[in-house]
Amino acid sequence: VPGARPPLPRRAGRTWRDWYVPALVAGAAAFCLGPSLAGSRTLISVNSLTNFLPWSAAGNEAVGHELCQSDTIDSVLPSAAYIRHQVYSGHLASWQSLQSGGGPLGSLPNAGMLDPLSLPYWILPLSWAPAFVVLLTWVAAIGGTFLFLRRLSVGRPAAVLGGFVFATSGFMVMWSNWPQARTAALIPLLFWATDRVATRSHLSDAVLLASVVASMLFGGFPEVTGFALYMAAAYFVVRVAVRHRGRWRSAARSTVLAAGGLVLGVGLAAVQMLPFLDFYRTNDLAYRGA
Repeated sequence: VPGARPPLPRRAGRTWRDWYVPALVAGAAAFCLGPSLAGSRTLISVNSLTNFLPWSAAGNEAVGHELCQSDTIDSVLPSAAYIRHQVYSGHLASWQSLQSGGGPLGSLPNAGMLDPLSLPYWILPLSWAPAFVVLLTWVAAIGGTFLFLRRLSVGRPAAVLGGFVFATSGFMVMWSNWPQARTAALIPLLFWATDRVATRSHLSDAVLLASVVASMLFGGFPEVTGFALYMAAAYFVVRVAVRHRGRWRSAARSTVLAAGGLVLGVGLAAVQMLPFLDFYRTNDLAYRGA
């Protein structure tokens, strides 16, 4: 009978298929992040400090991949700590005077502190916050991939699994605790919002797109945002061409809304992007030409 509930064995099997992948994801999160989320350890590579004075004078040294994490303890977390301390003291930490004679800090997006995924840095102890930042990064990456793939009619278990594969891919794991991973975690949400604008053409979808674009720009790694926007633009063109074939008015409405969402997103992030552009024009990057 159409609309009747399936027999109990079929319903049980379908429930198992719907939930075993989320259970796998939850188990992986508990295994990888559980001790740090509970506060029994920290997710930042503080053991790498033994490579520097005064610890190195005693012969202590961390070897292997830990050396690749040095920026997180000498730049990323100190920047977050300084910005937070200054804001809590009633000052806008647009400039720091502690490193290399001083330089811009909160006025640039480099630290990623205005990224929504950086919220734990503002409210939790700094030894505890990195684990929750990574957890939020996982939630954004997996949730965004799920939403995007569901719009493409992918099944729920496959959509969750796709998000889990993305969240645990080499780039996302290697750049944990850097702004790179937090920025990249929003890429699926960017494609989800882009698809909504291309196919539904609602004003609310343009606002969603603007929110994602602004969050990515605040994330502190514009190269990731730039590549993502290039690909999202190409995806948008193909999606509109297929969806609105021959209906020029609908295609034009989607295009105007997408452009408006992009401009609004850049405008929301202008408080840091305008100083960044000025800094970029006066900064010598030749030493990183490779």
